[in-house]
Amino acid sequence: MPQTTLNASLAVHISSSSPTTNYEGVSAQVDVGTLGGEKRRGLIKFDFSSIPTNATVTSVSFKFYNQGTDLTDNARTMRAYRVVRAWVENETTWNVYSTGNSWGTAGCSNTSNDREASELGTLSVTNPPSTGYMTSTFSNSKIQ
Repeated sequence: MPQTTLNASLAVHISSSSPTTNYEGVSAQVDVGTLGGEKRRGLIKFDFSSIPTNATVTSVSFKFYNQGTDLTDNARTMRAYRVVRAWVENETTWNVYSTGNSWGTAGCSNTSNDREASELGTLSVTNPPSTGYMTSTFSNSKIQ
């Protein structure tokens, strides 16, 4: 069965402790996790144009690279959701998905307007994490 690798076409992280800061282009990484009272969430877009419209997707593996720096204070499960807002990479912050357009709930948290309520996949991370790749496989029923 043929496989296709997609790289992120856009990526940014947002932070509850800096709710008006856009982190696009600040670093080559997308931070996620919780440390103290701060929450960081990553937003990633993919270009699916290389996948034929008549293709049947049977599974998706999402590969994370952990640098070995623990930016959280607990063991956790990371969850991936489909974002339904048309967020703009160089404008998105904790408070807005694009300039002048607020999230329904700050941090892309509203499950009616910002993101879907059902998760696409999860990844359990222990504390402290080890350096290297971690993979989460999303089922066919959640990616269509």
